[in-house]
Amino acid sequence: IKNPNSNKPLTFIEIEKLNPRLFEAFVASLYTKQGFQVYLTPFANDKGADVVALNSNGNYLIQVKQSKSNVSNDAIQEVVTSRNYYENHFSEKFKLVVLTNNYFGSSATTLSNSNEVEVIERTKLEKLTKEFPVTIQDINRHESQRLQRI
Repeated sequence: IKNPNSNKPLTFIEIEKLNPRLFEAFVASLYTKQGFQVYLTPFANDKGADVVALNSNGNYLIQVKQSKSNVSNDAIQEVVTSRNYYENHFSEKFKLVVLTNNYFGSSATTLSNSNEVEVIERTKLEKLTKEFPVTIQDINRHESQRLQRI
C-alpha cells in the first residue's frame, strides 16, 4: 500500500496483496462496516476462527483463507471445531463462515453444506468489497486491536 495514511478505499487487487495478518484485519473491517461488533483473534492459536462478529441479527465465527489456490476441507474443519470453544467463551450462539479471496474445492463445498458453514468465495468477496469499502486506516485500526489471547 503506497500511502498508509490514505482514507481512499482499497481496490480488490490491493486487498489481495495484503500480508495474511492484514488480510484478516481487512475481513474484520468489512464486518465492522456491516454493523457488527468485531474481535480479531490472535494470529497464532486462534482455536480455528480468525474473526468473531457479533450483531443482534446473528453472530459469526469466520475462518479467513487468503490463498493462491482453491481452499480445501481444512478450513471448514477448523471453523467447525472452533464453535464449542467460542460459544462457551462468548456465551453466544454462532453461525460459521469460511471466507477466501479464491474459490473452494468440491470436497470443501460438500463438507461446508453438510456442516452448515457459509462459504464466501472470490466473486462474493469482490462484491462485498465494493458495497462496504475499506481503507488501510480501517485495517490498521483492527490490527492494532487484535486480541493477544483467547
